[in-house]
Amino acid sequence: MVDLPAWWYRPIDFVVAASAHSWAVERMRAKLASDPGFIETESDRMVLRDFGGAPSTDPGARMNDEDERQEARLREQAREDYCNMLRRTESDMWGLGIAGLFHQWERSTKHVIAAFSPKLLAKLERKDFNGLCGLLERLGFDVKQCAAFAGLETARMISNTVKHGEGREFCTLITRHPEVVAGFKPSRWRKDPRPDDLRFTVGEFDAAAAAIGEIWVAFEKVNHNLSPPRGGMATRGTRPDGR
Repeated sequence: MVDLPAWWYRPIDFVVAASAHSWAVERMRAKLASDPGFIETESDRMVLRDFGGAPSTDPGARMNDEDERQEARLREQAREDYCNMLRRTESDMWGLGIAGLFHQWERSTKHVIAAFSPKLLAKLERKDFNGLCGLLERLGFDVKQCAAFAGLETARMISNTVKHGEGREFCTLITRHPEVVAGFKPSRWRKDPRPDDLRFTVGEFDAAAAAIGEIWVAFEKVNHNLSPPRGGMATRGTRPDGR
């Protein structure tokens, strides 16, 4: 008898959803992660592009002292500006990555809900986050009681903040996770942080990825309480031991 892989006996909808999530995490992380020191190295390259090489040491080609000091100040300011720009851009990319993972979870969840629901659901595509949670509960999976739900909710808040900027989600996010605005320093012009002050890192990305992965595992564990998918079997086959 042929030994089939373990995933063969799992509901195919969960296999596809979990595999798509894992693949997306792997690809996004590989694309977004930069080498240590990349920002400083890239900033130096940009300064070199804009200003050329360091001032010549040839006495005949040297500028006067004041010009040299002015150029040094301009170079240093440009390098600082480029470093800040690259850090902000890197943060934006991690935020967009988290938003991508969350929206993939939404789409995959709607697909699984449709597959396991005993009848067609009206306006499923328009369901918001709370609506999806309610439909999952009707299928026997109380996602809000799942240990990973807090991580999923944080991914949702980050996703909505990345898309819409200031608003209720932004305020809730920085209240629950002040670390994402830890670098903000109040000034005479601004006392409170804004969405541009958010800083996301690989840490927030990994936390979102882990939470969504755990949600899929927990959801699959309760699938025995679900109705079989319409038009097909919930699993590919029967285990060799009959279970």
